[in-house]
Amino acid sequence: MSAGGYRDIVTDGLVFQVDPSNNLSDNVTNVKNIVTPNMVGSMDNGLVVTNNNYICDGVDNNIDFGDVLDMGTSDYTIESWINISANSGNDWFISKAIAAVSDYRFGFGISNSKLFSVIDGSPSAALTGKLPLGDTVLTHEVWFQVTMVIDRSASISYRINGQAESLTSDADISAWDGQTFNSAESLRVGAYTDSGGTNPSNAFNGLLGLQKIYNRVLTQSESEQNYEATKHRFQ
Repeated sequence: MSAGGYRDIVTDGLVFQVDPSNNLSDNVTNVKNIVTPNMVGSMDNGLVVTNNNYICDGVDNNIDFGDVLDMGTSDYTIESWINISANSGNDWFISKAIAAVSDYRFGFGISNSKLFSVIDGSPSAALTGKLPLGDTVLTHEVWFQVTMVIDRSASISYRINGQAESLTSDADISAWDGQTFNSAESLRVGAYTDSGGTNPSNAFNGLLGLQKIYNRVLTQSESEQNYEATKHRFQ
């Protein structure tokens, strides 16, 4: 059926897709980006796939892809299927950032079970990074498709299961429109990078499913399409 029939995920602008249920991702000791299979991440510190999910321990296991997928001047949309086991601080699903003030970092995760993100332009010391916080407390042990839209000319926005989420803090990033977001940090699934720039930190505690990145803004109807196309796997 066509994409309008909600059988297929949106592929226009898709630059990154890893899927614990798809053998094209390998998911043994390494994980391949299905869109670009020669982009390979290492499953570090005991990360495993069980029942077609990445099992994240909240300590240090993650998938480390190295320095790939800089945002450049593009908009970005990050979509993650998540199932939280526990959360009391800032834990991350996808990040290209270190835990220190730095130019051109971004990450998407949760803080006290609410959607949370970070983005810094340049110079980060002069332009305070944005840390938008969602309004909804996500129930633990329940699957959600969560979306972060980075509209470089406007703001960051969130969606839960394809529906718009309210934010409780400033998300305007228009000051960085046109800047080239390039950094030397690792793209990680399931964790952040510590201030030393080497080791994982703030790891996600729970299950991760399908993870996608687009190099453009997805509309709400496209997020709804992705939700309808994949929700059967998580119910």
